[in-house]
Amino acid sequence: MDIELLREFVYLAEHLSFSNTAYHFFISQSTLSKHIFRLERETGCPLFVRDTQSVAITSYGKTLYEDAIDIVSQYDHAVNRLRKQRQNESEISDFQIGYPHLFYNNFLTQGIRKFINEFPKIDISHRVYYEMDEVYNALKNGDIDIAFALSSDRINDQKFEYIVLFRNSFKVLVSPDHRRAGGNSVTPSELEGEICISPNDNFSIFSQN
Repeated sequence: MDIELLREFVYLAEHLSFSNTAYHFFISQSTLSKHIFRLERETGCPLFVRDTQSVAITSYGKTLYEDAIDIVSQYDHAVNRLRKQRQNESEISDFQIGYPHLFYNNFLTQGIRKFINEFPKIDISHRVYYEMDEVYNALKNGDIDIAFALSSDRINDQKFEYIVLFRNSFKVLVSPDHRRAGGNSVTPSELEGEICISPNDNFSIFSQN
């Protein structure tokens, strides 16, 4: 049984939404449906009842869910132990960095390029995530070694350390005929009533008034 299929099953069982689950794992709903059908074929039991309006988990699905949580957790624990053992027994020759997809800017590319030039024997792997929650979870689960974030406000785990690389400010982009065009600065209160698009705490885009 594929551990990644179990991850998808657990998420689907907790959220009961094919669209949200497919979105979370960056796959199409048809692909997710095939994966669930594969699990049902392997177990020989129907796991979900799905119609055009809703998704419900069956009694067989609930039973599998109880064990799947432990299986996924034990697998991740074993992988983390192996990674720590490898780090303790050998010199670090590679590491993985993670960041939200909107963060891959000129600063990051230049920094990585400079690091590679100075340490050519160390391999860097990239993992791009859609939301900051996914970056934090990946760091906590040991999927990545270094995370890039917009702020340290949400880093409350004592085992993590952070370094402030730079401080920046938001810019407001408006059309040339906007009432605030041509100004040097603007305060949040001056934007009251405006329809804005900005990143939220998860560093995904949303619109607000």
